[in-house]
Amino acid sequence: MVVMYSQLTQEVRVVLSSITDEHITYRITTPDGQLIRQGRFVPGSQSYSVSTKGLPSGKYVFMTDGYKQPFEKRGMFDS
Repeated sequence: MVVMYSQLTQEVRVVLSSITDEHITYRITTPDGQLIRQGRFVPGSQSYSVSTKGLPSGKYVFMTDGYKQPFEKRGMFDS
């Protein structure tokens, strides 16, 4: 699994090594564990996007069962 964050589109992009046959549950939390968003990826695809629009600038963690990837969302004028 590869997880990338795009500042331009404000999306977490998830690419799996193969097409999944199972639902994958994901969560976006703050670094201290506060749940921000959660959802499920529907089987049948190899790549997914999760929007972070509406979230304030800051540090977050994208998680699935057994996978954790920190990312930082920056506003257009953040340095």
